[in-house]
Amino acid sequence: MMPDHLTLSSVEDKLALCPVDVQIQNGQGRAWLFRFIDDVRMHDGLFTLLSDDERARAMAFRVATARNQYVQTRAVLRLLLGRVLNLPAKALGFEYGTHGKPTLRNEACWHFNVAHSGDYALLAVARGIHIGVDIERQRVTDDLDGLARMVLSPTEAHQWARLPHTDRVAAFFSLWTAKEAVVKALGCGLGLGLTTLDLGEVGPVPEGGRCVVAGEAVTCKLMPISAPAGYSAALAMHALR
Repeated sequence: MMPDHLTLSSVEDKLALCPVDVQIQNGQGRAWLFRFIDDVRMHDGLFTLLSDDERARAMAFRVATARNQYVQTRAVLRLLLGRVLNLPAKALGFEYGTHGKPTLRNEACWHFNVAHSGDYALLAVARGIHIGVDIERQRVTDDLDGLARMVLSPTEAHQWARLPHTDRVAAFFSLWTAKEAVVKALGCGLGLGLTTLDLGEVGPVPEGGRCVVAGEAVTCKLMPISAPAGYSAALAMHALR
């Protein structure tokens, strides 16, 4: 899946998404990629789109970069959902589940998910199905083996350890984002346990997707999604119960 790109325009100080197709059929999901902007004036305008609780959470971030990325992700999400639902961005209300997953108030058939890393945010919206996404910047770490023990199942870890060292970073982040996307689609938080979730094989998700059984025999469909160079991304969907 190739995500569309979201960009912003500022006409007479009124922020809006540049023209973008937001048509979503029932039982389908779509993803969009947004690159963070370094524009104080536009950032301040995005901050005004947030609800009081979102502003409070933004101000709780001590690191400016993390605060700015949170503001931009939440505001662009509001603009995108507003376009999909034909509602003002500021009028959208959110509710939060047991594990903190947000849903739209009074819009039971619409679902969304967001993730961000590095210079990008990945946003997804679905109609009539649950959806989860993740994006991670691939990075070399001194304790990649330790991270692998926290994320990979025994079968995956065995396959991963047999890869050439030059391939392990990309393969690890591909598996990590895929698992995060599945967990987020299920809305069960990390309580599922990433090491207990086995994706079947270490390697690219086939073009038609891959079915993954997670939790209480719940089947998710993991879809391949294109990511910028140096990043891994994943999208997962499963039917409403």
